[in-house]
Amino acid sequence: MQDFNLFLLSVYGDVNFIELNYLHVRSWLVELKENKLTSRSINRKISTLKSFFKYHLKLGNIQANPMAKIVSPKTNKRLPVFIKEDDVAVLKNRVETATESWKTLNEKMLMTLFYATGMRLSELINLKENQVDFNRQQVKVLGKGNKERSIPLTRDILQEIEEYIALKEKSLSSRQQN
Repeated sequence: MQDFNLFLLSVYGDVNFIELNYLHVRSWLVELKENKLTSRSINRKISTLKSFFKYHLKLGNIQANPMAKIVSPKTNKRLPVFIKEDDVAVLKNRVETATESWKTLNEKMLMTLFYATGMRLSELINLKENQVDFNRQQVKVLGKGNKERSIPLTRDILQEIEEYIALKEKSLSSRQQN
């Protein structure tokens, strides 16, 4: 809001709040774009102004919302970051050569599933054992927008999961006995 007020003061002088229209806002947005502000930053500023004017419209302080004709610029979608094949090989080698501790088993299982299935990190983090369907050879994950999707699993991956679960249960039961 302060940036907008400073812009209005420097370009239009002392403008009455009631006289503001979409051209004032639009000229400010053009200046932001010329100053190389990202679309995401501009959209945040637009959102702030929309809320501000909506509030004053509701109170009856203004007759028309100057933001009504303003369209937010499109933002670039970020591409996913991929792990290089060489880096995966180094990680896999590190996990495989480590001692068979509970932490190492867990890391190995996470890496195997992450790399073999291509699931999102958030899906992997929230994955539960009961989501693995050994009969249908798939895992059901809750993805973006709370959409459930099934990811097929190879026999080798399923076997690794079974071994992991067995070793985990053995490790947990030996801890409880001690």
